[in-house]
Amino acid sequence: MSTAPSPAGPPQWAAPLGDARGAVPAGYSVTEVLGLLAAVVAAHTPSQVWVAGEVVSVTRSRAGHLYLTLAEGSARLSCVALGRDAKALFEVLASAGVELAEGVSLRVLGALEIYPERSSVELRVVEVDPRLSLGEHELARREARDALARDGLLDAQGCLRLAGPPLKVGVVAPDGAGLGDLKALLGASGWACRLQVARSPAEGAAAPERVAASMRLAALDADVVILARGGGSAVRLPYDTEVVARAVATCPVPVIAAVGHAGDRSLTDEVAWRSVATPSAAAGLVSSLIADADRQVVQLGREIAALSRRHLDKARRDLDRLEVAIAQRPLGSPGPLPHPLPVPAATSGETRWRHVALIAAATAFIALVTLVVVLAVLR
Repeated sequence: MSTAPSPAGPPQWAAPLGDARGAVPAGYSVTEVLGLLAAVVAAHTPSQVWVAGEVVSVTRSRAGHLYLTLAEGSARLSCVALGRDAKALFEVLASAGVELAEGVSLRVLGALEIYPERSSVELRVVEVDPRLSLGEHELARREARDALARDGLLDAQGCLRLAGPPLKVGVVAPDGAGLGDLKALLGASGWACRLQVARSPAEGAAAPERVAASMRLAALDADVVILARGGGSAVRLPYDTEVVARAVATCPVPVIAAVGHAGDRSLTDEVAWRSVATPSAAAGLVSSLIADADRQVVQLGREIAALSRRHLDKARRDLDRLEVAIAQRPLGSPGPLPHPLPVPAATSGETRWRHVALIAAATAFIALVTLVVVLAVLR
């Protein structure tokens, strides 16, 4: 075994069992051995080291000190964070949404200290890294969400409104069964939907940028955009990245996100106008939106027709009363006619045709208004 100097100098790690005369050497005391160990640790380890493990016990004293034990398999390491260091550790974990408890994975920075009098090794903790507790992906996701919130983009899509029935549908999706189902369902819906498909991969380092570019392309001439996934693990997909979420939030038309599964909600789901679980559900939502718009147009047409009939009925009644009044009045008699509207002196034939023309003009105007409203709804 290699040798190492003691704090005092020369002793060797091991001494011979005896000399030629059979004398037994004194060897080392327990304190000396532990002192040698402390010297070796001090000489060959950094002043501070990062240590990761699972929390198997945690205690906080009344003075505010934190005592915990990190474990890996059967190995154990006692750790302590004193005063301000303990307070800072809890604040960092709390800001990351991590509750310090048994079973949590933890990565801490501290100085190794050996206590000969207690025959123990302890890590004096001064800093904590929450990424191991959260996972790298979850930490990046939270940072991205905070950035979107600072820019006011979390609710940007929620402020958008459909300008009419979403018959022009932009689709961003990878090739696969999900895209095929979406196209089949919209095709069988009976509505005259026009699809603009921008295919984009769902995996790979370049996927977020390519999905964002496809979003911009699909939204160029669309009433609504569907962003659909093809399957796979949520962590490997781009829909939980700031790049894609920002592209969705800043899209000028409503975006329907169909990128999640049960218990799997991404950043894209949070910022999208609507969020559904599957591409098939997105197709159903578009169909229902078109049906709603169709019902609104039909109802509006009925209301306009009813209003027109009321106006025409009133005009006919007014005309009938005027005809009766004219028929009962001697020609050339002075005084006004018994009618709410002033009528110029004229023959009964002239008066009737003027009112007929007025009714026809009113009917034509109402029909024109109806046509304009219907066209505006249907675009």
